[in-house]
Amino acid sequence: MKNPIRIFPKLIALASLCAILIVSLLAINLLQLKETMIKDRKIAIRQQVESTLSTIEHYRQMELEGLLSHKEAQENAKETARNIRYGMHGYLYALKPDGMILFHGIRTDLENTSQIDARDIIGNTVFNKVIQAAKKGGYTKYYWPKPGGTEAHPKIVYSTLYEPWGWVVASGDYIDDINDAFLEDVKIWAKRLTFPTLLLFIVAFWLGRTISRPIAELQAAKDAAEAANRAKNDFLSTMSHEIRTPLNAVLGMSQLLLDTKLDSEQFSWTKIIRQSGEGLLALINDILDFSKIEDGKLHLEAINFDLCTAISDVMDGLSLKAREKEIYMLIDIASDVPPYIIGDPGRFKQILYNLIGNAVKFTTKGHVLLSIDAKGSIGDDIVLNISVQDTGIGIPKSKVSHVFEKFAQGEESITRRFGGTGLGLTIARQLVTLMGGKIDVISEEGQGATFFYDLRVKRGNVEQETAAVPGIDLKGKRVLIVDDYAASRTITQKSIEQSFQMHCDTAVTVEEGRRCLARAKATGKPYDFIILDYKVGEDNGLSLCHEIMEGKKDIGEPPITLMLTAYGRFTSFERMTANGISGFLVKPYLPEHLEAIMKTLWHAYETKTKMPMATRHTIIKMLREGADFKTQDIMNSIAGMRTLVAEDLPINRMLMIKILDKFGCNVDTATNGEEAVELAQHNDYDLIFMDCHMPEVDGFDATRRIREMEAPRGKHTPIVALTADAMAGDRERCLNAGMDDHISKPFKQEQIALALKKWRQSSPKT
Repeated sequence: MKNPIRIFPKLIALASLCAILIVSLLAINLLQLKETMIKDRKIAIRQQVESTLSTIEHYRQMELEGLLSHKEAQENAKETARNIRYGMHGYLYALKPDGMILFHGIRTDLENTSQIDARDIIGNTVFNKVIQAAKKGGYTKYYWPKPGGTEAHPKIVYSTLYEPWGWVVASGDYIDDINDAFLEDVKIWAKRLTFPTLLLFIVAFWLGRTISRPIAELQAAKDAAEAANRAKNDFLSTMSHEIRTPLNAVLGMSQLLLDTKLDSEQFSWTKIIRQSGEGLLALINDILDFSKIEDGKLHLEAINFDLCTAISDVMDGLSLKAREKEIYMLIDIASDVPPYIIGDPGRFKQILYNLIGNAVKFTTKGHVLLSIDAKGSIGDDIVLNISVQDTGIGIPKSKVSHVFEKFAQGEESITRRFGGTGLGLTIARQLVTLMGGKIDVISEEGQGATFFYDLRVKRGNVEQETAAVPGIDLKGKRVLIVDDYAASRTITQKSIEQSFQMHCDTAVTVEEGRRCLARAKATGKPYDFIILDYKVGEDNGLSLCHEIMEGKKDIGEPPITLMLTAYGRFTSFERMTANGISGFLVKPYLPEHLEAIMKTLWHAYETKTKMPMATRHTIIKMLREGADFKTQDIMNSIAGMRTLVAEDLPINRMLMIKILDKFGCNVDTATNGEEAVELAQHNDYDLIFMDCHMPEVDGFDATRRIREMEAPRGKHTPIVALTADAMAGDRERCLNAGMDDHISKPFKQEQIALALKKWRQSSPKT
C-alpha cells in the first residue's frame, strides 16, 4: 500500500488544476455569452441606422423630383428620425462632420450646437469618435449618462456617412445591463465552486457543451431571423407611413376637385390623377399585404357589396392602359350570378386587379376577358367561378408551375420588358386561399393565358333600387349587332338574348350590316336597336350610321343606334348625334349598364322625349340615385356636428376642413397633441379626428391624457385615429391608447361620413 501522505499532495495538485480549468472554462463561457449579447445589440442598432438611411433617401428622391424643396426634404427626414426608438434608451441622432448636431432623438436642446469637443468621463472626444467611425461605417464605444441621469454608462454606437447630404447618422444603446449581468453570474458561480461541485461540473460542462452547441446555433439562427424580420417590418412601416401621408393629400384633393364643376376634359384628367394615385396605393398595399399574409396577420371582412360596382371599379382603373394598347376589355357575367354578395370587397377587387392588370400588361393584341358564373348554391352560399383570359404572350410550360411563387415571372427578360414586382400573382393566390378557394392557370407560350379560381360566398341583400331607370320590358325587341371582333360580338349577343330575352342578329362587316337592315325592311320586321362598334374591319361604323340617318330607301326607318367602342371618345357628341347615334358606351361595359341604356333610350323613343347623348356616366348617375339619396340622409344626420381635427401637416389639415365643411360640420383644428388636449379640455366635441404622429405630443399620448382628463367627469368623447400606419397591429395600438376607431390614410370622403354617422349617436358619453 502506497503512503497516503505521498498521494495527498498529488490530489491537492489535481484538485487545484481542476479548479483552475473549471474557472477558466466558466470565465470563457461567460465572456462568450457577454460577447454574443453585445453582438446582437450591435446588429440591432446597425439595422436601425440602415433603415433610417432608406427613409432619408426617400425624402432626397422627393427633392430630386421637385416635390419638396431641399430644406423641406431635410426637415421631414429629421422629424421622422426623431421619433424612431430602439430598446429603452436607444435613439437616433445625426451631425455634420464638423460636430454640429442636426437632430437628436432625446436631447433636442443639443440641436444646432457644435459638440465636437464634448468628452466623456475618461476623456474621449465622443462625437469626434462617432465621426471617425462613420467614415468606414463602424462601431465606437464611450461613456455617457442615460436620459435624465448624471452617472455615465458604457454605450456602443454605430455610425455611417450619408454622402449626398454630408450627414453622419448614428444610433446606439447602453450595455451596462450586459456588464452587470456578467458580474452577477461571476459572483454566483464563485460561491458555488466547492471541491465536489468542481468534479461534477467537469462532467456537466462536457455534456453541456456537446448538447448545447447545436441548440445554440439554432437559437442564434432564430434570433437573426427575428431581428431581420423586425428590421423588415420597421422599414415597411416607416415607408408606408411616409408614402401614405402625401398620397392622402393627392387622392383627397383630387376627389374634392372632381366634386366641383369641371368640363369633360378637366374631369377626365383629374380622374386619371386620382386613378394613378390609387394605383400607387395598390402597389404599396401589395407589399404590405404580402408581409401581413406571411406573418399570418391579414383578416378578411364580411360586407354586403354590389358585385357589378366592384368589377366596374377595377375595370375603370385598367381601361386607360388597355385603350392605349388598343386591346379589348370584355366582361361576361352570367345571369344567375347574384347582384350582391357578402365578402371582403377590397380583397375581391384586389384579386381581380392583380389578375386583370397582369393580363393587360402581357397582352399586346386581342382582348382580356373577365368571366363570372355561378357553379351552384347551398342555402345562402354560392360558388362563383371566375376566370381572366387573355390573348397575350402566354407562359412556357416549364414555367407554369412557378408563376404563383413570389418574385417569379415567366422569363428573366420579362421583368426588364414589362416591369412589375413579381408579387401580384402570389398575393392573388394567397387571398383566394384565405377566402376558401383555389386558383390555377392554363397557358401555352404565344397562346395567351387563362387564370381561373372559385370563391364560396354568401348571397347578399339587394339594396333598395332606384326608380330612375324606366321599368320597361325589352323582351322580344329586335337587335342587330355589327362587330367584327368575335369575342366581343358573342358576349353582347349572349347578354341580349339570355339576360334581356331579345331577338338578336349579328353582322361581321358594315356591308353585312347593310344587308341585314335591308332584309329586315323587306320582311316587315325592322330592328328596334342597332348596336355597332366604331371600328368594324377597315370600315368606320359612323358611315353606316350616316346612311341610316339619311334614310336610304333600302334600309328603312332608322332604329335606335347605340355605339360601343374600345377606343374611348373618338369624336364629339355633336358629330355622333348628327349621325343618329343615341347612346355611347366604352368597352368594357357591364350588362346592367347596357340594359339600363337600352331601356332609357326606348322609353325616350316611346314618349317622344328628346334627351342628350346617353352615356355610361349618365346611366351610372341614374343607377346610383338611390345611393345619392342614402348619402344625403347621412349628410343630413351629421350636419352641425362639432369636430376637432388634430393634424400637423397643413395640406392634410386643409383636406379634412374641406371635407367636414362639405358635410356641414363645425371644425376646430390643432397642429399637435398638446393643442388637441387643450381644446378638448375646454370644449365639448361630438368627435375628434386624431393623427397619430405629431410633434411635441403625439396622438397616442394626447388620447391618453384626454381619457385621464375625462374620467373624473364620466365623459367619453369618441376619438377616431387618422394615420398613415397600415401595418398589422397598428389598429390595436390605437385602440389600446384609448381611441374608438381607426381610419388609414389615404381615406375616402365616404369613410369620414360613415365615421361621423357611426359616432353621432354616442357622443359625448356621460
